[in-house]
Amino acid sequence: MELAINARIAHLESVARSINRQIDRTEYFADMIDWHAMTTEDCHLISIHEDHFAETLAETKMELDFRYDQLCRAAH
Repeated sequence: MELAINARIAHLESVARSINRQIDRTEYFADMIDWHAMTTEDCHLISIHEDHFAETLAETKMELDFRYDQLCRAAH
């Protein structure tokens, strides 16, 4: 059980790092965008993209917290 939890934690930590890198890249490229040339639809798509990253990261962190707690309880 503990090995499975540790494997899931390692996977979730990797996912969280990947999402954080994607957010960083999105923010970096957002700084380079000519916002005056953007259409409303373009802005909407970027917003949806950022919201998706934020939601996925929040869900990943919630499951990580759960798995850390689960691992601590298994140790006791």
